[in-house]
Amino acid sequence: MNNFIIRAISGLVLVVVLVGGIAYSEISRVAVLSIVALVSLWEMLQLLSKASISIFAKGIYTIISVVVVATSVYLGCSSMTVVALLSTLLVIRFTIELYRKNVRPLDAISYEIIAVLYTVLPIYLLMNIVDYRIIITILILVWANDVGAYLVGSTIGKHRLFERISPKKSWEGFVGGLVLVVIVSILINKFWLESDTNLVVWIVLGIVTSIAAVFGDLFESMFKRSINVKDSGNIIPGHGGFLDRFDALFFAAPAYIMIDYFLSLIF
Repeated sequence: MNNFIIRAISGLVLVVVLVGGIAYSEISRVAVLSIVALVSLWEMLQLLSKASISIFAKGIYTIISVVVVATSVYLGCSSMTVVALLSTLLVIRFTIELYRKNVRPLDAISYEIIAVLYTVLPIYLLMNIVDYRIIITILILVWANDVGAYLVGSTIGKHRLFERISPKKSWEGFVGGLVLVVIVSILINKFWLESDTNLVVWIVLGIVTSIAAVFGDLFESMFKRSINVKDSGNIIPGHGGFLDRFDALFFAAPAYIMIDYFLSLIF
């Protein structure tokens, strides 16, 4: 089957499952977002292993720790309980390292923590958004940025944006993605969310989300180049791994949420 068709079909299935799961119920929303976080975390840990980082138990302990903490949060445990649980898991992980005879113990622990912060924290922030439409809005803006950048970049892109990291990205594509994101954000506000929020807010949110998404994509590209890997995985036919599909989201989600909060103090 033509690679474009495979890519289109798998992409459509991913969008339907993701959006449907987020919109259907709170349980399905948590389940779908948790899968995104955990698979992405798993892929990140496996890539670190390929980079000769000694990941304990191939990342299983880290995955279990995240599941335990996330479950505690979902069950409504107090902040003190969650912090105590997280601290205990970290102490256990530190203690384990004493017996591993690892030449560079701090490297392994540090990279595992970074992997969690990079993949799980942004998804945790999304889980805490009450209105599911905002979560879908963030996803749509990230996708709009990809579409705009691809259409414009592949058509008239000449000036390289960051050739050292991503040779195919162009300034023209960057502007195309940014413009489309701003347009889409305004349309979403007017016709879907139907809020009376100042137009300036949505323009700023669109610009910040677009820029953050680009940096998210560049960061993952830089990481993969550093270990000579093309894709983070092959779980999504024609697209690669979850990290390849959600790298922009991991940067865009925190940026959107932070800017939205500060703008709410002004407007």
